[in-house]
Amino acid sequence: MVDELRIISLQSFFTHGEGYVIMTWCFEDPDDLELYLRYKDIVNSAGGMVLPVFLNCDVASLENRIAVEHRQKMGKLTDVNRLREILSYKNYAPIPDELCIEIDSAGTSAKENALSIVSAFSL
Repeated sequence: MVDELRIISLQSFFTHGEGYVIMTWCFEDPDDLELYLRYKDIVNSAGGMVLPVFLNCDVASLENRIAVEHRQKMGKLTDVNRLREILSYKNYAPIPDELCIEIDSAGTSAKENALSIVSAFSL
């Protein structure tokens, strides 16, 4: 249902909106490739451009971040054991797209990562 809602939202945006769309999503290879291609087709059909980014970091950094208080307030995952379980069977990876960039976010802030993205894509 989440996937279909994102598709409908993208289609609606490109029918009625203007500007940029920023979408966060953990791409799981190869399971999500078809869905990514649907997203990309919607954007490209509207004359837009997809600029995929893979924010990556080591497991220790993920485990340190999981206990941050704001995650609990936002209803996000906060259990280290559950994180480890998810990572044991999920294959989160960069999107197989020639434009995809990978940023190691282990020691950087969200602002620094955003500036890296802006720089990499000359935005």
